[in-house]
Amino acid sequence: MEKAKLDTLVAWEYLTLLVDKLFGRWMPVRFIMFAAVGGLGVVVHMTVLSALYLTGLQSFFFGTT
Repeated sequence: MEKAKLDTLVAWEYLTLLVDKLFGRWMPVRFIMFAAVGGLGVVVHMTVLSALYLTGLQSFFFGTT
């Protein structure tokens, strides 16, 4: 069985090069990656928070104390 030459590191480097070509002249790629990870954290946090409030498992009362 042959081993695939495309692994996650190669795919990540390719994605980094594409982002650099698109936005590199305005913003550093490392900042874009940093902002993407932070944005993903906000999305996950807000999804869990919304799920807790909509199902009634948590209320705003406990968040203020």
